[in-house]
Formats: sequence, structure tokens, C-alpha cells
Amino acid sequence: CGHLATWGKAELDHLFVSPSLAGQVTAVTLDRAPVDAGFSDHAALVLDLVLSPELTPHAWDEEAFAEEIGNRHGPAAREVVEKLVSWADQKERELSAAAGVTAKVLTRFPTNGVTTEPELMFPVDLNLEPRASQPTISIHGDGQVVVWFGGMHCPPFDADTARDGLRRALNEMTGVHLHGRQASGWPRFPIALLEDPANLVQLVAVLDRIATESHTVASIEVVRPDVDSDPAPTRETPEPSTGAD
Repeated sequence: CGHLATWGKAELDHLFVSPSLAGQVTAVTLDRAPVDAGFSDHAALVLDLVLSPELTPHAWDEEAFAEEIGNRHGPAAREVVEKLVSWADQKERELSAAAGVTAKVLTRFPTNGVTTEPELMFPVDLNLEPRASQPTISIHGDGQVVVWFGGMHCPPFDADTARDGLRRALNEMTGVHLHGRQASGWPRFPIALLEDPANLVQLVAVLDRIATESHTVASIEVVRPDVDSDPAPTRETPEPSTGAD
């Protein structure tokens, strides 16, 4: 690198590999052909690796997850993930503004986060004590969308009838057939079904309903007075007998 004053004092050309690939490097060599041909005063660095076919565990974020889904299931599936993440971002801002806070999150990865088989979850954080969240769906790396009926323990969707209403709404999507008994479980369907724009619109409508109604009920619970903390005097006064059983 004769045109720079740093020649002889610094290493200017590098190849970088991730920690998971570092153990698979077998050789680093120099190819002077570009210099000898007069194309450059930089000799090419050549890295040899013996790659393992096994997937490498690593941490995930929304962008990396969408890319992984695209690699495994095609660009249309990646677009589905990106649109759902976009909806979550917008809904987060809406709920945060309504609650007067800025810490609500509608996308989350499992606690350990480092895995070869990622899972993107869409929980709704609620203003409750102790802290709680209402699950909605999750998307797995294998392309399955899981509906978390069995994990909905916060009102109003802790009630069987409310979850069954969600089930019927999801069944309006073409290709989705969730049985009544699945309203208390974790049914699933392939993400490919959401490549149909009408299906995706219907799913977003269901997710929006869960987020809005769960947040609304939680807000009511927070401001509702605790009747047990201030018992009325009439509690200690027996009610008059009507003579009826």
C-alpha cells in the first residue's frame, strides 16, 4: 500500500468472521495476482473455511428474524413478518400514549434469546400489579403461527366465550379451521396462509382487538376503587328477612 504514509506501520486489510465461524477457519492466504497485474497495490486476502451444515445459535431481533423467515419460507413470508412488526410498532405507540407511558412492547423473543430455532412473540403489556401481559400469537422459525388461547389469563379473554369469539374471527381467514375445543389451547396454522392479503388484514384485526380490549379492561381495573378496603357500615347489619327462602 505504497500510496499511504502508514505503509509498514499498520495492517490495513482485514477479514472479519463471527465467533461461531472462527472455529471453522482453516487457512488465510495472500493472492498477489491483482498487484502483479497492475490492477491494485493491495494483494487479495483469501479465507478458507470448512462450514458445518448445522445452524448456528445466536441472538435474534425483529430484522434478523424476518430475514431468517425469508430465507426459509420465501420473500412473501418475510413481508408478512415485517407487516406484523410494523403493526406492533404502531400499536405500541397508540397504547403508550393512552397509558401515559413509553415502555410498552408488543414484540418479544423468549428470555434466553440464543437459539437456532427463533420464535417471535406478540404479547400485550398491561397496566396491572403484579405486572402482566396478554399473549396473542407467536411465529416460529419453522413457519408456524401459534395462537396463544391457552395462555390468555387476563380479562376479557380469560373467559371461554371471549376466546371462542376470537376463534370464530380467525376462522374467517381462508384456509384456517380452528375447532371449538381449540379455544383453550395453542392451535397453529402455516404462515403461508397470511401471504393472502385478506387473511393478513383479518389477523391484524383480531390482534388489534385483543390489544385494545385487554388494555381497556386493565385500565378500568387500575382505577376501580377497592371495595374491600373501605367496607360499608351496612355490611355488619343483617338484611331484613322477607320470609322467603
